[in-house]
Amino acid sequence: MKKKKKIIIAITGASGAIYAKVLLDKLMVLKNQIEKIGIIMSDNAKFVWQQELGNNNYKNYDVDFYSKMDFMAPFASGSANYDTMIICPSSMGTMGRIAQGISNDLTTRAADVILKERSHIGSGSVIKNNIKIEKDVVIGIGSVVTRNCSSKKIYFGN
Repeated sequence: MKKKKKIIIAITGASGAIYAKVLLDKLMVLKNQIEKIGIIMSDNAKFVWQQELGNNNYKNYDVDFYSKMDFMAPFASGSANYDTMIICPSSMGTMGRIAQGISNDLTTRAADVILKERSHIGSGSVIKNNIKIEKDVVIGIGSVVTRNCSSKKIYFGN
């Protein structure tokens, strides 16, 4: 039997709430393959959801919500063994803080934990939106990542 996934979803204040809604709808369909879903949703994300989708139906999903500054959330530590983190949509500010290793809220702390467990991103690297970085990946200092990174590989340059 395949191990069920533990997933972290961070929804930032970037425009594109429909993408977060579609993601959550799809994950609800796959619920039998998922052990836990933890969601971090910033206040700006809630505002954007309301403005773009005209509702606050994100509250209706069967998931665990965590506040942006809840450093006691289980995935703030590697010992909780979460498998996947998805940031959707992601603001450039969030991606910049993650790329530079700045952990000033639960989203960036969770990203640090997920990346540190098995992957390393060199200082000054730029990671474009919608890029998937699998486990056991090393990204060289100053690299520009424009495509998905498969596990057990080293990436550097552009």
